[in-house]
Amino acid sequence: AYAMVDLPITQRFRFIGGVRVEDSKQEVITTDPFDPAIGVVPANLDNTDVLPGLNFVYQLSADQNLRAAVSQTVNRPEFRELAPFEFTDIIGGRATVGNPDLRRAKILNADLRWEWFPAGGAGDGEVIAVSGFYKDFTDPIERVVEATAQFRNSYENAKGARNIGFELEGRKSFGPYVLVGLNYTFTDSQIELERGATQIQTNLDRPLAGQSPHVANGMLELRNRTRNLFGRVLVNYFDNRIADVGVFGTPDIYEEGRTTLDVVVTRTFGDWALRLTGTNLTDEDYLFTQGGQPFRIYSEGRSISLGVSYSR
Repeated sequence: AYAMVDLPITQRFRFIGGVRVEDSKQEVITTDPFDPAIGVVPANLDNTDVLPGLNFVYQLSADQNLRAAVSQTVNRPEFRELAPFEFTDIIGGRATVGNPDLRRAKILNADLRWEWFPAGGAGDGEVIAVSGFYKDFTDPIERVVEATAQFRNSYENAKGARNIGFELEGRKSFGPYVLVGLNYTFTDSQIELERGATQIQTNLDRPLAGQSPHVANGMLELRNRTRNLFGRVLVNYFDNRIADVGVFGTPDIYEEGRTTLDVVVTRTFGDWALRLTGTNLTDEDYLFTQGGQPFRIYSEGRSISLGVSYSR
């Protein structure tokens, strides 16, 4: 169920608020056909969550806004993360086993954003914005390394975590043909562990798994409407981040930062469209390190495709 209200308080001040109530049931029943003695291992998650969202918009001037937002969200585990059977990761070949005791994670989000539309309106694509954010996690789900004979992955709930940081965003048009966009996010992340987990996990002072401190994106868009020609170049970068949390003295496994480059060019001919797409053109290696040494490495390769479509 969901309800929302959009309420202008004054000529400059606007309130947008709502609440969503979600009743979620997840049930995973795991059996081993080759070993009936193990029996049935059930995993059940049954949660009713009230998820409010509050937004406040203050119009500083005709082309500037100040926005504040607070919301509650959830993150539920996947079925295979709950099922206690072992499978082999298709990339890297490491065994992974689910955890039927996982809980869903709750996330409290708070944001404050200043935005300026230099051309005088939000619909023209130009914007300069500065945002600050805070996220508080309860029971975040992390992938951990189990110190078994051959080391395998599993999933655990941490007690909590928090992310705090800022984001810079800009989009600028250079005439009718060129649009440039840049985005940068800095995040300071800190995990909070249960007392028992501090005796298991190797690194007690670390960021949340999967969280990079630095993330940047760039976009170059070229448009020629008279020739029905459109092109876009996307560049994405993320800094080093924990891929797997180490336990019982094994170091955390880090995914090293990398940059990707994607390009798409479209030309329309009436009802027909020709589209050329290139993804992962930099083809940087996926490099994972443990204790400063290479753990595994692979590459996905470049992908180039040409397509034709027709629509009326």
